[in-house]
Amino acid sequence: MKNRILSSAVILALALSFCQSASAAKPKPLKGEERYHYDIEYIKSGGDGVSTVDVFAYGKNQKEAWNRCEMSAVHGVIFKGYSGQGSYQPPIVRSATGYSDNADFFDNFFSNGEYRRYVSGVVEGSQRVIKIKGGVKVECIVNVDVRLLRKHLEEAGIARGLSSGF
Repeated sequence: MKNRILSSAVILALALSFCQSASAAKPKPLKGEERYHYDIEYIKSGGDGVSTVDVFAYGKNQKEAWNRCEMSAVHGVIFKGYSGQGSYQPPIVRSATGYSDNADFFDNFFSNGEYRRYVSGVVEGSQRVIKIKGGVKVECIVNVDVRLLRKHLEEAGIARGLSSGF
């Protein structure tokens, strides 16, 4: 009887560990802000409100990573800010919950391609592909119209104006 209980317990433990490892193997689809994985660095700012940033986007393949470059540049300007060459530009939306507080707005903004209105181009010849474990990392230099983007977010009531104080 004890052998039967012991063998049943061992079988149950093995079955549970198999179920846990099988569920861990399936990644959950990323939603909301979780889908943005990138690095962003400052290069320069123009007097016209356009900033040039160096973006490193990640993906399973080159096409996926390239598609994320411009989106990542805009997302970085809005939520991360960027630094480099002795300069720092804070994010437009400074709240840690800025994305989740306005999830419907930002999910729509990024999924329908509206963010592209604020990208004035990818610098020719700046693209580079780096193979990494599990996918690729691509680098591109992107021009983002920060002035117009800030204005749009202020009008939507998401970002505070620069003259609104602290």
